[in-house]
Amino acid sequence: MPLLRLRPVRAEDLPTLAQGGVGGAEDDPFQFFGHRPSNGLARRFAADGLLTDDAGMLVVENEEATLLGSVGWHAVWHGPGDMARALNIGITLLPEQRGRG
Repeated sequence: MPLLRLRPVRAEDLPTLAQGGVGGAEDDPFQFFGHRPSNGLARRFAADGLLTDDAGMLVVENEEATLLGSVGWHAVWHGPGDMARALNIGITLLPEQRGRG
């Protein structure tokens, strides 16, 4: 079984992650969550490295350090206060990396 790892997003990952091939509406109409600025990912990366307590993204890569996709999360609340906070987690692989079991 191939080794996979998660790591923080790097600046050189942004073009691949931003082009829409990683979970964009072009791949899956159920991934359209409204129109967003084309530089939104780069702005969030510049602001916080895409890692905060309430939302974030990590890159999925193989042992050759090939970018395979991403894992993202955002906080959702199911009641009042921080005790009702949970993370909604999503995993998206590049189209050419899908279907490998």
